[in-house]
Amino acid sequence: MNLYLKMLKQIQVKQVVEIMDECGIRNVKSWNTVRRRAQSVIKRIDWILNQVE
Repeated sequence: MNLYLKMLKQIQVKQVVEIMDECGIRNVKSWNTVRRRAQSVIKRIDWILNQVE
């Protein structure tokens, strides 16, 4: 969310995947699962920001 707010625009799935990797979230066997989780993170951030508008 910090990156999202710093950029003032929606972040990309690739960026979220990189952040997840830096945080040590590696208990996933499939690239598709990682990508899906990253998309979920983006959608949740969008939802949170839409609640405060």
